Amino acid sequence: MMSEGMIVTLVFALFFLIMAWSAVKVVPQSQVFIVERFGKFSNTLNAGINFVIPMIDQVRHRISILERQLPAFEISVITRDNVEVILEATNFPHYRCRALGLPYSEYRPSYSDNR
Repeated sequence: MMSEGMIVTLVFALFFLIMAWSAVKVVPQSQVFIVERFGKFSNTLNAGINFVIPMIDQVRHRISILERQLPAFEISVITRDNVEVILEATNFPHYRCRALGLPYSEYRPSYSDNR
């Protein structure tokens, strides 16, 4: 039979293992995790192994920073010598710094007060 000391030791060991497991965050490639501390933005975790403070830091947003391709579209252009040229346009948006602040940003146009 286990003594009280052994049970307390096992409970503390289990608690320590759970805290150590929740302190390690593995961020996949081409993703960024947004960390909040007490509900306020703290930092961003880049790809790889990262450490956070358990029960204080929370991963609130997982943002993909992959380069995406928007659907291609064609443009018909007539030149000066009446030749029709069809252009195919594609767009690859890639957000660097702005993508990290998107969950916290609000659109606020700046107006200058010239009175």
